[in-house]
Amino acid sequence: MAECERLKVRENFYRAFLLDCEFGRGQIYLNIADADEGKRQLPLEISPGGIPKGSLKSIQCFEPYWSTPYSWNAQYPERTDFYKPTSWYIMGRKTHSDRILTFIGREVPDLLKPAYNFSGISMIQLGEMAVNMWLRTRKAVNDLINNYSLLILSTDLGATLEEGGEPGTGLIPRLKALTALRNNQGVNAINKDSEEMAFAEATLAGLDKLQAQSQEHMAAVWGIPLVKLTGVTPSGLNASSEGEITVWYDRVGAMQVRIGQPNLEILLKAIQCSLFGAIDDDLVVHWITLDEPTEKELSEIRKSDADMDTGYINAGVISPDEARTRIQSDPDSGYSNLTGPAPEPEPDPEPTTDPESDASREHESTEADKDRKHELALAKTPPAVPIRAKTGE
Repeated sequence: MAECERLKVRENFYRAFLLDCEFGRGQIYLNIADADEGKRQLPLEISPGGIPKGSLKSIQCFEPYWSTPYSWNAQYPERTDFYKPTSWYIMGRKTHSDRILTFIGREVPDLLKPAYNFSGISMIQLGEMAVNMWLRTRKAVNDLINNYSLLILSTDLGATLEEGGEPGTGLIPRLKALTALRNNQGVNAINKDSEEMAFAEATLAGLDKLQAQSQEHMAAVWGIPLVKLTGVTPSGLNASSEGEITVWYDRVGAMQVRIGQPNLEILLKAIQCSLFGAIDDDLVVHWITLDEPTEKELSEIRKSDADMDTGYINAGVISPDEARTRIQSDPDSGYSNLTGPAPEPEPDPEPTTDPESDASREHESTEADKDRKHELALAKTPPAVPIRAKTGE
């Protein structure tokens, strides 16, 4: 990662993608040490022998204006280099194509490649017609808003156009006078008998939809959601750009793999040769997912995974150690820093008293309560025969 930051890989790849959109081709030159004019013309072997340790000095992205193809195979279509330049002229210096990382996202047919300087179709070419239509629609809508009301003057044109009239009584001076006073603060005076004034107004309903559709068509040519291209969110009830953004992320991911990954794999091998003098096949390219779940979605996923692990453990499908290993290897689990095996489950606490003695004591207590209640009932019951004190007789 430190070497990628030194070489500015992210910045150079970003500019190469941008030049591909603007010109149809982006290129990055691998600046190898001791690559004189003679070595520039030779193929570059991506190996420790072709790129010695410490020889990758820098990489540089340049515009396609400064390069033109030198030679290509135009006779043998069964070969892999058919209509693919084997060498390029970079400002008059012959350079082998192995020393250049070329980005072409929208290729043209083989017969058109020489006419396009072996570039592809740029996004500017694809969207030129839609942009021109959008500009015309925007100007037409603006002109209609500014002139939606037309003043109509009904007058005697025959009398107004007569020659030899007094100065200021012709048609043009009359219209100029009306136009000069045409505002909310002006007053127009007309002849009561020979003139009549009216207004013709155009409806402005639907202009916003026409302008919005023209803008959407411009974004559709490039396959970019309108909210990403212009920052304008969709309008209407329950309108959302979530689906369009998901499709856009899929498109960007496909472009990364199709255009960027072959060049990035070559550069990764060249960096390994320059850093370590060897190529580790275990180092691979992994693109970061653009669509990431929210915190709420992550918590729901973790809860679902916990319920699944609990069910599998209770069913005997997996062991607690296997579930712990899965949690440790998942960076989004929240427990990726755990170490060691899963803890043993705590045993059930042993009873501190004898259940049989407790039951016997409870039985004795119940019997004693019954006896006390019986004695209290006897004490409250009056005797059937009254008791009299004995006398001396």
